[in-house]
Parts: sequence; C-alpha cells; structure tokens
Amino acid sequence: PVTASLVCSARAQVLEMFGVSSETHTLIFTSGATQALQLVGENFAWSSDSIFLYAEDSHTSSVGLRQFAKRANANCGTFALDDLQHLAKDVGRASPLEGTSVQSAEELGWETSVRTHGANLLAFPGESNFSGARADLSAIAGLRACPQRWRVLLDAAKLACSPGALDLSTCPADFVVMSFYKIFGYPTGLGALVVRHDAAPLLSPSRKPGGGEGPEGALGPSYFAGGCVSSISATSSFAVPRPALTDWLERGTSHFLGIAALPSQLECLRQLGTPDVRRRHTLAVYREAYLRMRALRHRSGRLLCTIFGRHNDPRWWEVQGPTIAT
Repeated sequence: PVTASLVCSARAQVLEMFGVSSETHTLIFTSGATQALQLVGENFAWSSDSIFLYAEDSHTSSVGLRQFAKRANANCGTFALDDLQHLAKDVGRASPLEGTSVQSAEELGWETSVRTHGANLLAFPGESNFSGARADLSAIAGLRACPQRWRVLLDAAKLACSPGALDLSTCPADFVVMSFYKIFGYPTGLGALVVRHDAAPLLSPSRKPGGGEGPEGALGPSYFAGGCVSSISATSSFAVPRPALTDWLERGTSHFLGIAALPSQLECLRQLGTPDVRRRHTLAVYREAYLRMRALRHRSGRLLCTIFGRHNDPRWWEVQGPTIAT
C-alpha cells in the first residue's frame, strides 16, 4: 500500500508539472521515451484506411513507428517541421515515403479523402533533437479538427527539458512521451506516456464477451504480462485485460524506486525558482554562448562554426530551444 501510494502521488505530481491532472489525462510510466513510443505503435488502432505522418526531424524511435503502420497496410509519409502549421489545410505538403509507387499525397487521395474509417496519426518532436528548432504547438488544435482528424503524437523528450516549455492544458496533443533522466538527470530508465482521456480508447484492447480469445489489438492478439489482466487461464485462450489503461500498459514490475524519487526531483526544481525564472536563466546562458561562438573566426576571417537552428529569427526565444548544434 505504501509503494502504491507513492506511485500514485508521483503520477499526480508529474501531471501537475505539465499543467494537467488525472481528470483529463492518464500517465503511464515507462522505461523511457522510446518504450512510450513503442507502446503507442503496438497498441494504436491502425487500419488499412489509416495515414501515419511523421516529421523529417523525428527521432529514430518515432520513425520506427512506421513499421507498425505498415503491418496494418496504412499509408505512411513525412513532412518538414516548418510545414506543421500548414498541414491542417494542405496535407499535400507531406510526401509519401521514398521508394513507393506513388510520388505525391494527391495520388494517394490524402487531400480529397476524409478518412473517417481509419485513425490517422501524426508524430513530431516538440523540439528538434538535432538543431533545437521548435515545432509550432498552436497547430495541434487545427490538426485534430481538420478533415483527416489527426491524432497527434508529441515527442517531448527534449522539449520537456526546457523549463515551462510544455503546458498540456493549452497543448491538446493526444499522446506525449518524455524521459525523466533528460529532465532531472536521475532516475535513469524511467519515462512516461501521457494520454488524453478522449484518445485512450485508441490504445485499449478490444474485449470479447467472456474473454474467450483474449485481448485483441489492431495488429492481432495483444501481448499481456503480469499485472495486465484481471483473469487468465493457462490452458486456454481465456484472458480478461484490466480496464485501466495504466494497468494494461504498465507491464510487469514498475521501476518503483525511480518513481519514488520523482517527488524529490520535482522539489529540487521548485527550489531553483519558478519555471519562468529557470527559463530566462537557461535562455540567457544559451544566448551568450551562441553569440560568442558566432563571433569566432579563422585567421582567414571565415566563420569558425556553422551553427544550425533558428537562432537568427526575430523571436528566437519562442522558436529555438536552448541548444547549439554545430
């Protein structure tokens, strides 16, 4: 009971850190952002009518989700992160995967077909893992409301490291993944998948009356493990999945020692100041480093460093994370 109480408290505190609560979101503890992404891919309600788009700047773990989409014969494509805010009105800015028999979204019917029979998933990083360029999160609401009714998967493994950069009360992403060691440094091997309640059915297994054939997902019979089922038979296919999404997706023994350490890590952050104070400090340090590096020259007068990102944007503090990629 004590451990369960600690886990429940940590779950609530993490949600509060990102501006929401268990009334609107469910938080599933994972081994990291990669496992959180894998859980979405394994359990998402794919179909042959689905479209899966991901940003070209996506982490490898996000790109790998296309393997699940392909197993369901879904259409896959990519888009430039700069085009995110335009996709709701012009999905033609996305491109089918190279090597396919079609060359444009128009040929696949993405622009003219309203995909009401399949769940469509769009994935992108909140902040580029390479350059630190940030996605326009204000585009998410429009993507969810457009004809394709995109379900949005936000990779916040990097964005969540920046103080105050992720507020889920104003960011309606359906699925958000994060890694706590990137935020706090400790504990390692612990992350989370945050799911909006209205998107939870897309990850839940189908339950046949009586549990005769066991839990089923879009890709066939669903794997289950210790703690995932409320009743099971070893000699038949009978299995009844537990109804709560946390119970279904938190398989086996959780990293309870790491989870128990989260409240103290959150308290350390609070002692450093408000999110706005920490954000301003981080931006000041990053900007000073950037300006000094930009001024470095070879003896010939050529720039010493080629720096990638949106550092020269008039509103650089909004579109660029505190990252310097050379």
